Amino acid sequence: MVVTTSGRPERITREWFRTRYGQNFPDLLEEKQDIILDTCISDVYTLFYGVGELWGHLPREVYVEKTQLCYGLLVAWYIADLFPDFTLGVMSTGGIPLKSKQIGGTKIMFGETASKAGSINNADLLQSLKSNAYGAKAYLMIKTSGKINMFFSHG
Repeated sequence: MVVTTSGRPERITREWFRTRYGQNFPDLLEEKQDIILDTCISDVYTLFYGVGELWGHLPREVYVEKTQLCYGLLVAWYIADLFPDFTLGVMSTGGIPLKSKQIGGTKIMFGETASKAGSINNADLLQSLKSNAYGAKAYLMIKTSGKINMFFSHG
């Protein structure tokens, strides 16, 4: 368990990501894709900076594991939405949240993105995470962290 000087868990690396999610991103297992993978990891840490604080109240080992798992899921979500050609066996709606689906009769309904949902104060800004299974798991982790309301309650 490694914690940085800021007290946050160490960032995930491409090796960490490949070990856990490589089976669904086989093209990213190649060294020539290191720059793309590193950039996606960096982007996610920038976009979701607050994730690094969600579980800080838990025992250190749990804090590190949950934080790294959530960032790993967010990176997988991000790649699946931005680069669907890099995925294998990952269904994605290209960043649009799926509201409902039906198999018999083939009915699919997409949810609204935060920008279309009206007032930003009433919008679920994490709704776009529901566009694939990785994002949906990250969404659940973030929403059930216990601290998520603190980030959105400051007007």
